[in-house]
Amino acid sequence: GMVVSSLGFGGADVGGMFSSIDQEEAIKSVHLALKRGINIIDTGPAFGNSEAVLGKALKDIPRSAFYVATKVGRYYADSIVDMCDYSYDRTLASVDNSLKLLGVDYLDICQVH
Repeated sequence: GMVVSSLGFGGADVGGMFSSIDQEEAIKSVHLALKRGINIIDTGPAFGNSEAVLGKALKDIPRSAFYVATKVGRYYADSIVDMCDYSYDRTLASVDNSLKLLGVDYLDICQVH
């Protein structure tokens, strides 16, 4: 099974969900977390551009060095009506998009959130 670190890396901040952040600083923070032994990274489509930034940060990191958890069902949107979609088609499209943005071949955890 998975052996994860006691602390995880939350991707909301690197996606600019709460405030703007310099992308290079965000990438450095991911690298530092991994270097310090954090091996589980949590993200999701509702976290702004978190998955894209994490994809850039993780592109040269061996896939065996980290676990990635993302979500389906809630999305970053201007309208409350567009924020939630748990349909079959949207779920599959969300997983495909997360894989592409994160630059990985598989997800370790996919949460319906």
